[in-house]
Amino acid sequence: MIKKVLMIVLVIAVASFSALSLAACNDKGSVDYEIESLSIRPSESLDASSIEQESQSEDASSSEEESSKSEELSFSEEEQESQSAEQSYSEEEQESQSAEQSYSEEEQESQSAEQSYSEEDQESQSSEESYSEEEQESQSDEQSYSEEEQESQSAEESYSEEEQESQSSEEQSSSEEEQESQSAEQPKTEYVVYFYVDGELFTEVTVTEGEGLESLPQPTAKAGHTASWDKDLTELGNITSDVEVNAVYTAKTYRVVLDLKGGTYHGNTELDEDNVVYLTYGQSYDFGEPTRMTFSLDYFNGYYLNGVKIAAKGVWTFDGDATVEASWSEATPII
Repeated sequence: MIKKVLMIVLVIAVASFSALSLAACNDKGSVDYEIESLSIRPSESLDASSIEQESQSEDASSSEEESSKSEELSFSEEEQESQSAEQSYSEEEQESQSAEQSYSEEEQESQSAEQSYSEEDQESQSSEESYSEEEQESQSDEQSYSEEEQESQSAEESYSEEEQESQSSEEQSSSEEEQESQSAEQPKTEYVVYFYVDGELFTEVTVTEGEGLESLPQPTAKAGHTASWDKDLTELGNITSDVEVNAVYTAKTYRVVLDLKGGTYHGNTELDEDNVVYLTYGQSYDFGEPTRMTFSLDYFNGYYLNGVKIAAKGVWTFDGDATVEASWSEATPII
C-alpha cells in the first residue's frame, strides 16, 4: 500500500515539472516572435534575403507551435493519467476506509455480542444465585422441620421416661408397702452380740435382725494398756446372726530418764546420750549397778522412783513416764 502511494506521488511530481517546462518554452517563443516583428516593422526596405529569413522564421515558429501543442497534449494526457491515478488511489483509500469501517463495525458487533454474552452470563449467575438461595431456604426449612421433629420426639421420650419413672416409683412403693405388710405379719428374728474380755463373757446385747448397735460397751481397763474391741460399729451395723466381740489391749510405751548423780552407767539396757530409754509396759529392763568415785569409791544404795526403791533389773510396770534416780553414800575421806 505504501509503495503505491509513493509511485502516485512520483508520477504527479514528474507531470508537474513537465508542465512548468512547457509553459516556460511557450513564453520564450512568443517573446522572440514579438521582438522579431517589431524589428522588421521599422525597416521599410527589405531585401529578398530578409523575406526568406522571415519565412523560415515563420516556419520555425509554426513548428514550435505544433511542438508546443503536442507537448500540451502529452501533458494533458499525463495530467489525466495522474488524475486517474489519484482517483484510483482515492478509490483504494475509500475501499481501505470502507474496509476499516467494516472491521470497526464487525468489532463493535463483536463487542456488542460479548457484552450481550456477559449480560446473559450475569443473568445466568444471578439465576444460579437465586436458585442457591432458594435451595438454602429449602434446606433451612427442612432443618427447622427436622429440629421441630426432634424436639417433638425428645418431648415424647421425656414424657415416656417420666411415665416409666412414675410407674417404677408406684411399683417400688407398692412393693415396699407389701414387704412392710408381710414383715409386719411375720415376727422378726432376734440375735445376740456377745462381748468377751480375756476369754470371759463381759456382756451381751440382743439385736433384731437387720438392725445394728448404736454404741459399744467400755471394756475393763488395764494398767499400762489401751482397751478396744476387735469389731467397730460399722461392722455391727446390720446384724443377721449371733456375733462374738473380743476386747483388745495394747501396752503403752513410756519415756524413762536415768539420773545417775554423777555415776558411770554399766547396765545392759541401752540409753541415749541424754540417759533416756523408752520402755513398754511389761518390758524387761537391766540398768545394772553404776560406779562413782569422789574421795574414794562411793557406795551405791540403789535406784529410786518417786522415792520408792526399784530393782536394778526387772519388768517395767510403772504406768507413765518416769525419772529413775541413783542413790549414793559418800565414802569417808582418808586422813
